[in-house]
Amino acid sequence: MPAVAPSPTSPPDRHEAGPYISTRSGPGFIPGRLTLALLGIPAVAAVLLAGPVEGHKGLPPKKGETGRQEVRGRRPVADFTLKDQEGRPLASRDLRGKAVLVTFGFTTCVDVCPIQTAKGVAVEQALPAALRDRVHMLLITTDPGVDTPAALKEYARKFGADPTRFSFLTGDPAALATVWHDFGVAVKKKGPGNVDHTTLTSLVDPEGNLRVNYYGLGWTPAGVVRDIAIALGVEQADR
Repeated sequence: MPAVAPSPTSPPDRHEAGPYISTRSGPGFIPGRLTLALLGIPAVAAVLLAGPVEGHKGLPPKKGETGRQEVRGRRPVADFTLKDQEGRPLASRDLRGKAVLVTFGFTTCVDVCPIQTAKGVAVEQALPAALRDRVHMLLITTDPGVDTPAALKEYARKFGADPTRFSFLTGDPAALATVWHDFGVAVKKKGPGNVDHTTLTSLVDPEGNLRVNYYGLGWTPAGVVRDIAIALGVEQADR
């Protein structure tokens, strides 16, 4: 199924959303007010209004890549080591014992990625106090040529992400490509600071197993917090 594209007659504020996003783009393109108002986080507006950056399209979805998808059976995530926004190595195995919410994006994105990042920050802020030290958030770049640790640190600052609980990761392109492949993220470079990629957020359990994939932007922070509680064994799944 091809990515959904807005009609030429769509009103200026219309922003088509699904598992993949296709938006009008070009110099000075600005997404609609829905994006700006999302979650009440001013950084979203600041990032989107920062300058004339081209919008990016999602890649054509594969079968089953829609909405919330529970992963059946045991599906370990391969170990990886990348650099965080401070330039320090972060090994995924060091996060064992915590639930880890992983999303993918890049700092110069003007449409999908700011929404994903804002929702990730909202999850972090919505966690009950008893769970906060048992959860870690990751954003893994899809554009390592642009997203240096310094760029990621500034991006994290704009969104008010807690650096003790939310790491923004970059690294060697080959190492990143291995991580993208393991999570099922397709990445297509279009130009400097402009990348098409799968719109995906994933939940990894404390044993390092993939538990839930959230395709697109339809998921809610409250729903993810509940899935995290289930992964941590403090809440029971519906039967």
